[in-house]
Amino acid sequence: MLASTTAKRMSTRTTDNETDNMSRLLDTLTVPPGGWKYTQPQTDCKFFSPNKDEMECEIFRHREYRGLPRQTRREIGLDIERQICSALNNDPAFCRPE
Repeated sequence: MLASTTAKRMSTRTTDNETDNMSRLLDTLTVPPGGWKYTQPQTDCKFFSPNKDEMECEIFRHREYRGLPRQTRREIGLDIERQICSALNNDPAFCRPE
């Protein structure tokens, strides 16, 4: 039992460290390379939108319907930016550290 508890704690630490390396977009008014796209990890639902505002609304509706966490506009915006920057390998031409 102790081993599994330790493993869970270690995996939590890894997740916390990964969060420390997250990036956000430099400019949210300009379409990022590849466009505004996001995949909801829990449902594998893919979103494409012409701008960030519309995407946030679509994701909000999806998360609310599915009962998923992180439903505030701020949380959704962060998740979108982090996922896009991750896909761009945190390119400093488009992303900045949090």
